[in-house]
Amino acid sequence: MSKLSENLWFRRFRALINRHLGPSSLPGEGIQYWRERIFHYFSLAVIFFGVALYLYYGLFFLLAGEYVFLVFLTAIFISSMLVLSLRKIPLKFKVGWVLFMLYLTGAFLLFSGPHTNIAMLFLFACSIMAVTMSGALTGIWYTIIHIITLFAAGFYWHSGYFMHLDPPDISLHTYINISILFVVLNIVTLAPLMSLLNGLMFSIKKELRYQRILHGEQADLVRARQKAEESDKLKSAFLSNMSHEIRT
Repeated sequence: MSKLSENLWFRRFRALINRHLGPSSLPGEGIQYWRERIFHYFSLAVIFFGVALYLYYGLFFLLAGEYVFLVFLTAIFISSMLVLSLRKIPLKFKVGWVLFMLYLTGAFLLFSGPHTNIAMLFLFACSIMAVTMSGALTGIWYTIIHIITLFAAGFYWHSGYFMHLDPPDISLHTYINISILFVVLNIVTLAPLMSLLNGLMFSIKKELRYQRILHGEQADLVRARQKAEESDKLKSAFLSNMSHEIRT
């Protein structure tokens, strides 16, 4: 591993990635730096694994004749790559776009056919990303939106008001049980994560406050030292003048 890290091409490749995807905030800027750091590694994972998954599932949908899924997958992939690869786009917009793509994919799978379990995985990932990158309030809002989406999908498939060429993959009773389990698991997972992030944010804000106080005291010490040096110079000049007058 040490030989790989010393390789010239590897260092150039890592510098290129950090230059285009790395954090733009300094380490002393608090939670914003760490969110950009987390999103940096998330972007790397999405780019490298996203290309492989797009090629695999794109070829699968093409051979299977699932052109709707192929078009949807292509739109999600291209838009995500563009947003993640452009560093000038603000982090807030990037996070919002990724959350929207995760939610849109989950909702699309819920309403498109027998993909309930996979759709809930995307919704769960959306909740985790919302809490981690945007805070507790955004995570709560997305949890509420997911509950409404699950209810709408259940009504769409099992109410009898809509005609379907293919029957739903699971019964209404099973869908209700899975949805309840998903909501409970979502809340139980997000609650300690929210508490942890709030504690970290409090600690970081407290540390930044102490740093500001310390910088202020250091600035006061610098000003006091400058005044003392000026006072010494004035005193030396006064004594020099006095001695000169005494001699004359």
